[in-house]
Amino acid sequence: MIADILGVGEKNAKTASDIQAIIGGGIKKREVQKIVRQERLEGALICASGKGYFMPETMADVKSTILSLYSMSKETKAVADKMKEGMSHGIGAEEGMMGNE
Repeated sequence: MIADILGVGEKNAKTASDIQAIIGGGIKKREVQKIVRQERLEGALICASGKGYFMPETMADVKSTILSLYSMSKETKAVADKMKEGMSHGIGAEEGMMGNE
């Protein structure tokens, strides 16, 4: 669906807003992201950059997107690990540090 409306190469990237306008029907940005994720899981090589989503022109486009996805997953894991670590302090244990003094 989304892969079918994307152009080839970063120069033809479409933002989530562009995709929303093309698809219509009041689709939200988060829904666009979910559809992209699902299409990727089904094998679509949908690439992304700061300019938006696009189909790869070269394998370098795919590799760049893969590296970006791995980086995001590492950052998300680091945040989750830190929150898990914070659980040992209990909820509200550090209220003074949050400006609730």
